[in-house]
Amino acid sequence: MMSSAVACAGRGEAAAARRLFRLPSGGGRGAHKQTVFAASRASRGAFGVAGSPSWFYTEVPTAAFFRLLRTALGEATCADRVVSSVCGLAAGMGIVCLSVSCLDWLEWQHVQEARASKAARTSADGIDAAARNASPPLLDLLANRLIRKNSKLIHEAYTFCDGPPLGAGAFGVVHRAVHNRTGIERAVKCIDKGAVQDSPVLQREVEALKLMDHPHIYRLIEYFETSRHLWLVTELCQGEELCDRLLELPRGMAGPEVASLMRQMLRATLHCHRHSIVHRDIKPENFLVVPGKQGDMLKLIDFGFSVQVGPSAGTRGSPAEAPAEAGTLLYMSPQVLNGESASLADDVWSLGVILHILLTGRFPFSTNDDARFQELCSHGLLESDIEGHLQSLQNTPEARDLAARLLAIDPAERITVEEALQHPFVRGSARTSAAAGERLGAEELHERCERFARTCRLRRLALAVCARLAQGSWADADRVQATFLSLDRGDGSVDPSELRAFLSSAGLRVSAPWLRRVLYDAQVLPEPPGRAMSYTSFAALTFNDAVVSGGERVCQAVFDLLDADHDGAVSAEDLRRRLELTPQESDDMIAEALSDIGASSHQRSSISQHEFLRLMKPRAAPLRAR
Repeated sequence: MMSSAVACAGRGEAAAARRLFRLPSGGGRGAHKQTVFAASRASRGAFGVAGSPSWFYTEVPTAAFFRLLRTALGEATCADRVVSSVCGLAAGMGIVCLSVSCLDWLEWQHVQEARASKAARTSADGIDAAARNASPPLLDLLANRLIRKNSKLIHEAYTFCDGPPLGAGAFGVVHRAVHNRTGIERAVKCIDKGAVQDSPVLQREVEALKLMDHPHIYRLIEYFETSRHLWLVTELCQGEELCDRLLELPRGMAGPEVASLMRQMLRATLHCHRHSIVHRDIKPENFLVVPGKQGDMLKLIDFGFSVQVGPSAGTRGSPAEAPAEAGTLLYMSPQVLNGESASLADDVWSLGVILHILLTGRFPFSTNDDARFQELCSHGLLESDIEGHLQSLQNTPEARDLAARLLAIDPAERITVEEALQHPFVRGSARTSAAAGERLGAEELHERCERFARTCRLRRLALAVCARLAQGSWADADRVQATFLSLDRGDGSVDPSELRAFLSSAGLRVSAPWLRRVLYDAQVLPEPPGRAMSYTSFAALTFNDAVVSGGERVCQAVFDLLDADHDGAVSAEDLRRRLELTPQESDDMIAEALSDIGASSHQRSSISQHEFLRLMKPRAAPLRAR
């Protein structure tokens, strides 16, 4: 029995829909209807259908439904979400019956698609990035699949350094270790599984870190697990905790320095929120101050209390099922203390507390005692107490206004992270930082983009993984990072339009076909246009070939990751296992790589380690943009 939507769809789409919704083939009643019925409490108006939002069954135009369905089928992760939400088919009625969460997700996708469509109509060449919350581009998706559980024992892969631990997180101790294969120093967090009462919290931290890809958030490289311990291997961020910096300044910091630090913290938090992650333990102890050539860089760490909210949560967030009280009490929002579920607004409150401490050296309330703070909340005295403390910021009205908005008692009145980034107090620091530091020049960036686009898919993927494994240790990593942050809107992504504007500023003629070839044909971004570029994609795009030639050990580590059966060669079967590719995709990727180095692909389905290292060697100078 086919639904009306399937009957009205093309043959390929109908087959895909039958697989997705487990529909039998053949015709049936309702085959000529132009609508799909879906169970929902959501408003029908979101799909352009007039009527009361209180109706349980929503009538959705077939064209709109399949537009959304095609979006879902285009990315495996999205399709999985839809499949998991399908309730079934109403027997004999020819209707598709979807769960509330499924339709909410489709509605959210519809909004994102509408924004992307509007942006495409208003841009000169239809290339923009309104759909910033879309599914990951292919390059990111493949690179992220290589962040995996290592089947070896931790001591076989790493040598732990002598000396005291680097620190302690919510559920574990952090040690310094050296990766035996590459010689790169990393941080290893050892978690005693027996000491964690809420066992899902371990998986939540791993899954949250897999989603993070931002210069202001530390990166997960891989993880190990035994019956007693979970080992999280992350980039090594060498620096002091922000709280140590504050101890040296009991009266607080100067306004411009505070604004710069807040901008970095807001950027890190916005990246979390863009991925529907609530950190739930934002405090000075969880920001590392890492010195660099471009100045101090903040890194958000410790996702032990993090939780993910649904994709339909919106900018302000929605409740998530998780232990209510989490984090450090003096940084908890009133809602967390009242036992309410996690929300994006909880992180905003924590940032407000930090802002006041940065400015004054004191908490924004009349105590730093946990019990007294809880008493203020339970007696409804917190709001007036905070207002009194904000009066001390009269000499910095912009900072006072931002603090008041971040610390609004009612979460509905609390400013969002995205709005805070646009606040005058923070935007002033953006103008200052934009003029400082060494970055890649427009011509140099263009040449690197050209070189990347002209190489084969396996090498492009390997460059993305190299950028992750090298964790900013290559020679010009600071310049690449500074360039990315100067183009970034704040959430850890770069729009194609921003890249084009930057290149055009140097007089380079960057046409729409050139941009399409560099970004979409090279699979940095997915089709259709409308997605921003992640940090991993940008790092791969701009990775210096001189770095690759001098970093053979990193390239060997990438080879080891791809060599799933450890037989000394990367085969098409290895790529299928590691990257979840189709047989045709993996065969083509190997054939392209062999052709790229001038080797015959006749009756071959693998590339040796020696050939892989040849593949990674520097490329010839590229052509100029046309």
